[in-house]
Amino acid sequence: MSTGLWIARIQPPHHWHLDAIQQAFSHGVKKLIIGIGSSDKTHTTDNPFSIDERQYMIEKLLQSQNLLSMTEIYQIPDFPNDTQRTQHVIQTIPDFHHIISDNPRVTDLFPDKKIIIPQQNIAIRASDIRNAIIHQHDHILQQHLSPDIINYLQEINAYDRLKLLEQ
Repeated sequence: MSTGLWIARIQPPHHWHLDAIQQAFSHGVKKLIIGIGSSDKTHTTDNPFSIDERQYMIEKLLQSQNLLSMTEIYQIPDFPNDTQRTQHVIQTIPDFHHIISDNPRVTDLFPDKKIIIPQQNIAIRASDIRNAIIHQHDHILQQHLSPDIINYLQEINAYDRLKLLEQ
Protein backbone atom coordinates (compact mmCIF):
# COMPACT_ATOMS: atom_id res chain seq x y z
CA MET A 1 0.00 0.00 0.00
CA SER A 2 1.33 3.43 -0.92
CA THR A 3 1.59 5.65 2.15
CA GLY A 4 2.32 9.38 2.12
CA LEU A 5 3.42 11.84 4.78
CA TRP A 6 2.18 15.41 4.72
CA ILE A 7 3.55 17.81 7.34
CA ALA A 8 1.75 21.08 8.04
CA ARG A 9 1.14 23.33 11.04
CA ILE A 10 -2.61 23.63 10.27
CA GLN A 11 -3.23 26.97 11.98
CA PRO A 12 -6.22 26.61 11.16
CA PRO A 13 -7.10 24.05 8.46
CA HIS A 14 -8.43 25.70 5.31
CA HIS A 15 -9.49 24.68 1.81
CA TRP A 16 -5.93 24.58 0.45
CA HIS A 17 -5.05 22.01 3.12
CA LEU A 18 -7.95 19.88 1.98
CA ASP A 19 -6.94 20.35 -1.65
CA ALA A 20 -3.36 19.21 -0.90
CA ILE A 21 -4.72 16.11 0.88
CA GLN A 22 -7.00 15.28 -2.04
CA GLN A 23 -4.11 15.76 -4.48
CA ALA A 24 -2.06 13.22 -2.52
CA PHE A 25 -4.83 10.66 -2.93
CA SER A 26 -5.17 11.50 -6.64
CA HIS A 27 -1.44 10.69 -7.03
CA GLY A 28 -2.01 7.14 -5.81
CA VAL A 29 -1.49 7.52 -2.08
CA LYS A 30 -3.81 5.04 -0.36
CA LYS A 31 -3.04 6.06 3.21
CA LEU A 32 -2.01 9.54 4.33
CA ILE A 33 -0.11 10.28 7.49
CA ILE A 34 -0.65 13.85 8.58
CA GLY A 35 2.13 15.24 10.71
CA ILE A 36 0.96 18.32 12.59
CA GLY A 37 4.11 20.41 12.77
CA SER A 38 5.10 22.74 15.60
CA SER A 39 2.89 20.61 17.83
CA ASP A 40 4.62 22.00 20.90
CA LYS A 41 3.81 25.62 19.99
CA THR A 42 0.58 27.24 21.13
CA HIS A 43 -0.97 30.61 21.85
CA THR A 44 1.46 32.66 19.76
CA THR A 45 0.64 34.83 16.75
CA ASP A 46 1.95 32.19 14.32
CA ASN A 47 0.64 29.24 16.31
CA PRO A 48 -2.53 30.41 18.05
CA PHE A 49 -4.16 27.00 18.36
CA SER A 50 -3.16 24.14 20.62
CA ILE A 51 -2.29 20.74 19.21
CA ASP A 52 -5.60 19.36 20.49
CA GLU A 53 -7.53 22.14 18.75
CA ARG A 54 -5.64 21.63 15.48
CA GLN A 55 -6.09 17.88 15.59
CA TYR A 56 -9.81 18.27 16.29
CA MET A 57 -10.22 20.71 13.39
CA ILE A 58 -8.35 18.56 10.87
CA GLU A 59 -10.33 15.50 11.97
CA LYS A 60 -13.60 17.44 11.47
CA LEU A 61 -12.44 18.50 8.00
CA LEU A 62 -11.42 14.96 7.05
CA GLN A 63 -14.63 13.50 8.44
CA SER A 64 -16.74 15.93 6.39
CA GLN A 65 -15.03 14.58 3.24
CA ASN A 66 -15.12 10.90 4.28
CA LEU A 67 -11.31 10.82 4.42
CA LEU A 68 -10.76 10.23 8.14
CA SER A 69 -10.48 6.43 7.77
CA MET A 70 -7.72 6.89 5.17
CA THR A 71 -5.52 9.01 7.43
CA GLU A 72 -3.49 8.88 10.63
CA ILE A 73 -2.48 11.98 12.55
CA TYR A 74 0.80 12.40 14.42
CA GLN A 75 2.25 15.29 16.36
CA ILE A 76 5.61 16.65 15.27
CA PRO A 77 7.21 19.14 17.67
CA ASP A 78 9.84 21.63 16.63
CA PHE A 79 13.50 20.69 17.10
CA PRO A 80 16.67 22.79 17.20
CA ASN A 81 17.82 21.31 13.89
CA ASP A 82 16.54 19.35 10.91
CA THR A 83 18.55 16.22 11.76
CA GLN A 84 16.72 15.88 15.08
CA ARG A 85 13.38 16.50 13.38
CA THR A 86 14.09 13.85 10.75
CA GLN A 87 15.14 11.34 13.42
CA HIS A 88 11.96 12.03 15.37
CA VAL A 89 9.81 11.42 12.29
CA ILE A 90 11.65 8.19 11.43
CA GLN A 91 11.34 6.92 15.02
CA THR A 92 7.70 7.82 15.67
CA ILE A 93 5.86 7.67 12.35
CA PRO A 94 5.14 4.45 10.43
CA ASP A 95 7.05 3.86 7.22
CA PHE A 96 5.92 5.97 4.28
CA HIS A 97 6.79 6.04 0.58
CA HIS A 98 5.91 9.61 -0.40
CA ILE A 99 6.45 13.02 1.09
CA ILE A 100 3.73 15.49 0.14
CA SER A 101 5.00 19.05 0.28
CA ASP A 102 5.75 22.14 -1.75
CA ASN A 103 8.39 23.17 0.80
CA PRO A 104 11.96 22.28 -0.26
CA ARG A 105 13.07 22.33 3.38
CA VAL A 106 10.63 19.50 4.13
CA THR A 107 11.31 17.47 0.98
CA ASP A 108 15.09 17.75 1.51
CA LEU A 109 14.70 16.01 4.88
CA PHE A 110 13.64 12.79 3.14
CA PRO A 111 15.74 12.40 -0.03
CA ASP A 112 14.92 8.68 -0.31
CA LYS A 113 11.15 9.29 -0.56
CA LYS A 114 9.11 10.03 -3.67
CA ILE A 115 7.97 13.62 -3.67
CA ILE A 116 4.46 14.78 -4.50
CA ILE A 117 4.29 18.54 -4.85
CA PRO A 118 0.69 19.68 -4.49
CA GLN A 119 -0.30 22.40 -6.93
CA GLN A 120 -1.51 25.51 -5.16
CA ASN A 121 -4.95 25.72 -6.78
CA ILE A 122 -6.28 27.92 -3.98
CA ALA A 123 -4.40 31.14 -3.29
CA ILE A 124 -4.57 31.47 0.48
CA ARG A 125 -2.16 31.18 3.38
CA ALA A 126 -2.97 30.41 7.00
CA SER A 127 -1.60 33.83 7.99
CA ASP A 128 -4.26 35.38 5.73
CA ILE A 129 -6.90 33.31 7.51
CA ARG A 130 -5.60 34.35 10.93
CA ASN A 131 -5.65 37.99 9.82
CA ALA A 132 -9.25 37.57 8.60
CA ILE A 133 -10.18 36.13 12.01
CA ILE A 134 -8.61 39.08 13.81
CA HIS A 135 -10.39 41.63 11.62
CA GLN A 136 -13.61 39.61 11.41
CA HIS A 137 -13.56 39.45 7.62
CA ASP A 138 -16.26 36.80 7.56
CA HIS A 139 -16.46 36.78 3.75
CA ILE A 140 -12.83 35.60 3.58
CA LEU A 141 -13.44 32.97 6.25
CA GLN A 142 -16.56 31.70 4.50
CA GLN A 143 -14.62 31.48 1.24
CA HIS A 144 -11.68 29.52 2.65
CA LEU A 145 -12.94 27.59 5.69
CA SER A 146 -15.56 24.90 6.04
CA PRO A 147 -18.63 25.81 8.12
CA ASP A 148 -17.56 23.25 10.76
CA ILE A 149 -14.24 25.03 11.22
CA ILE A 150 -15.87 28.47 11.40
CA ASN A 151 -18.30 27.19 14.03
CA TYR A 152 -15.48 25.66 16.04
CA LEU A 153 -13.45 28.88 15.90
CA GLN A 154 -16.47 30.69 17.29
CA GLU A 155 -16.92 28.05 20.02
CA ILE A 156 -13.34 28.46 21.24
CA ASN A 157 -13.52 32.25 20.92
CA ALA A 158 -10.64 32.33 18.44
CA TYR A 159 -11.55 35.87 17.40
CA ASP A 160 -10.72 37.34 20.81
CA ARG A 161 -7.72 35.05 21.30
CA LEU A 162 -6.07 36.16 18.06
CA LYS A 163 -6.79 39.83 18.78
CA LEU A 164 -5.09 39.48 22.16
CA LEU A 165 -2.10 37.69 20.65
CA GLU A 166 -1.70 40.42 18.04
CA GLN A 167 -1.32 43.14 20.70
